[in-house]
Amino acid sequence: MGESAVLAEAGRPSFDFSAQTRPPDPDQPPWGPLTAVGVWAASVAAIIIVPIIAVVVWYIISKARGAEVPGLQAKDELIEWLKSPPLLLVQVASTFVAHAVTLAICWAVVTRLGTRKFWASLGWHWAGRSPVFWLLFSAGVIVALVSFSQVAVRFLPESQDTAFAELLRSSSQVRIAVAVLATLSAPIVEEVIYRGVLFSALRSRTGVAPAVVLVTMLFAGVHFLQYSGAWVTISGLIFLSLILTLVRARTGSILPSVTIHFVNNAFFSLLIVANKG
Repeated sequence: MGESAVLAEAGRPSFDFSAQTRPPDPDQPPWGPLTAVGVWAASVAAIIIVPIIAVVVWYIISKARGAEVPGLQAKDELIEWLKSPPLLLVQVASTFVAHAVTLAICWAVVTRLGTRKFWASLGWHWAGRSPVFWLLFSAGVIVALVSFSQVAVRFLPESQDTAFAELLRSSSQVRIAVAVLATLSAPIVEEVIYRGVLFSALRSRTGVAPAVVLVTMLFAGVHFLQYSGAWVTISGLIFLSLILTLVRARTGSILPSVTIHFVNNAFFSLLIVANKG
């Protein structure tokens, strides 16, 4: 090769395609803890704001149609109206919309508006195990949770008058809607937020142990108000959240956690529909 050819070769730009083809590492996400906490806060806000908007829209439509609705100044009547089965059903159904909004926010952050792969960035694989393994593991988690609750009830108070219990007692339609929400929507949305966006960012900055603790407590904390006074249930939620987060930390994937969460919620949703949950 002549000198001119060598100089021409040296002058060519060098391209490293390995970085472009390398799969994303869920434990080293490009988003940071502040962004992750912002996504979590937005998900909590969506769960609060979207049902409020749905109730306001329902109120306006009902009044426009001539239906009997309480005046805004009649506080006691308004509260009773909000607790009526049709309005509770509206609030539960609107949570599907809140979940859709949350997933859209997660997608925008994780993919940077479509420039990265969503599921690959969060980790979406069976971690070298078969789906049957994780289904059996999920069944084992349910057995562990039931056994844990049987022990915890001896030491912790368990109120039967929680906000969630009142919701379930309102009507069979509400129970079915809650069961569908808990089985089909909540597992994927909550795992994307907590074990996906939030855990990944915290782990990359704080390490595994602090991230596990923080995500476990945040997940349980968000559910605290609806189970306030039911300390056996709350402790069970903490236990479940710990298992889900540890599985995510071990596998580097949210798919096993989604499966465990789905099977757990499906089992207890069956009890809810049977009016035993």
